[in-house]
Amino acid sequence: MRIRFSPGSRAVCFCAAMLAPVHGASGQVAPEAPRIRAVAATLAADEFAGRAPGTAGGDRAETYLARTMKSLGLEPMGDGGGYLQAVPMHASRPLPESAVQLITPCTSRWLRLGQEFLLHTSDPGALAAQPVSLVFAGYGIVAPEFDYNDYAGLDVRGAIAVVLDGEPPSRDPGWFGGERATIHASVSVKQRVAMSRGAVGTVALPSRRSHGDYDWESSRRTLAGEDLTLAYSTSRGLNLALSPEVAPLLFCGAAVTFEEVLRWESTHTMRSFPLAASLRPRLVSRERDFRAANVVGLVRGRDPKLSATAVVVSAHHDHLGLGPAVDGDTIYNGMVDNALGVAGALEIARVLAAGPERPRRSVLVVLTTGEERGLLGSSYFLGHPPLPLENLVANVNVDGLAFAGRFRDVVPIGGELSTLGGVVREVAAKAGLEIARPPAAFEHAHWFAFSDQQAFAEAGVPAVLVNEGFTLDGVSTDEAVARAVRWGSRIYHSPDDEPDQPLDFSSCEQHVGLLVELVRSVADDPQPPRWHPGSPYALARLRASR
Repeated sequence: MRIRFSPGSRAVCFCAAMLAPVHGASGQVAPEAPRIRAVAATLAADEFAGRAPGTAGGDRAETYLARTMKSLGLEPMGDGGGYLQAVPMHASRPLPESAVQLITPCTSRWLRLGQEFLLHTSDPGALAAQPVSLVFAGYGIVAPEFDYNDYAGLDVRGAIAVVLDGEPPSRDPGWFGGERATIHASVSVKQRVAMSRGAVGTVALPSRRSHGDYDWESSRRTLAGEDLTLAYSTSRGLNLALSPEVAPLLFCGAAVTFEEVLRWESTHTMRSFPLAASLRPRLVSRERDFRAANVVGLVRGRDPKLSATAVVVSAHHDHLGLGPAVDGDTIYNGMVDNALGVAGALEIARVLAAGPERPRRSVLVVLTTGEERGLLGSSYFLGHPPLPLENLVANVNVDGLAFAGRFRDVVPIGGELSTLGGVVREVAAKAGLEIARPPAAFEHAHWFAFSDQQAFAEAGVPAVLVNEGFTLDGVSTDEAVARAVRWGSRIYHSPDDEPDQPLDFSSCEQHVGLLVELVRSVADDPQPPRWHPGSPYALARLRASR
């Protein structure tokens, strides 16, 4: 049974009423699970239809969130004295008749969209409808810090770079992170590297060690919607993924087979070479331009000087909208991802705004759009901030909340990059929590690039995402990991991420309480957070401070 709330129903009004501050005997305001639950369930209701940017459901969600910020007493920081910051976007939706012709010495066949290939980007003007040569570029990685370059001596100008999923296997933490994947394994990073070398696109192939980035069924769901860009973005070329069944066909007529390439992984003998194959795209798409919106409000700080600076609390309000049916359900409600995170960000704002003493610095709450399609809203916000960029001292991003039970440890993603990691450690210790690293199944260094904290970091703002760990009350670590794996494979980015799934809201409350203290600690400290020496984002901070 679904929880069904219409935008004008009593349920939504009830949520707004619940946001009125409630003070305990000590005068302190604390996070409350029913408030988190009410806001998240409203935002994830069917009537918001998955909150895709530029849709009626997405627009209704933005209006609801602006109204909620007003009820909290936040100062509007959007356009024209309101809470909404318009984000101009362009959308391209590939139509079912889109196809790609694979031409090799062995065969010529048209590949079917959604069955044999998926589009990461679907710019119809990226390539003319003529064959484009393919060049195998190993993993598609250029990593000077590891003395590694798949493009050394390889000419991919005007060609499509065929790249293997993942990165070189390693057990040495000093080389490609050992057991942890690095940011070089990211699909989007590989696409940018290929374009910088003159390629006109990429084809991603599965490896024997493929994990989340190449989960075929999950990718089919995630990439089924529109390809969104900011309206002023340049072409990103043609970037697609091939199904595991089709991938070997690309190597017909080449010096080696795909199976031999896969064996190179285990022997560390990966190399690059031209293929005898080519691709001819025939893309047909529906294009549109529109405006979505970030929702932005401010908790004004109490210090006459420090209040001109702000800690940014961000959470993305968008989700996937409507997608392929799963058991007859086409609405991707996005309860955990990220209605819970949005509810958590608003609860942080409520607690800090209604407390007996506001933080010294201001707290800027930014509920972003377009995160699911490439951190679009946060990127636009950082190019058009309502406060000077150098006045944004830190970002605490909220992408989901703990929901599996009360936890005893936390994982600060990106905490090692700046002094924010030390603040997380101090706040966690006061709450009786340990700092942990995730189990190997979840430990990927490029997780930092998966959500809005990456956009803030690239703009120079020290950023962190604090997740719960895997030590839960009454549950073994193995079982906690197994539950998370099951949720990730069955629920994440599917229509089943909806309000009626089993969720422990007391752990949401615990998570928000920790984040409140983290934000308060950063906001009250006269010394702003700083990047550690050697951080890849330190130079961006210097540029922002000029």
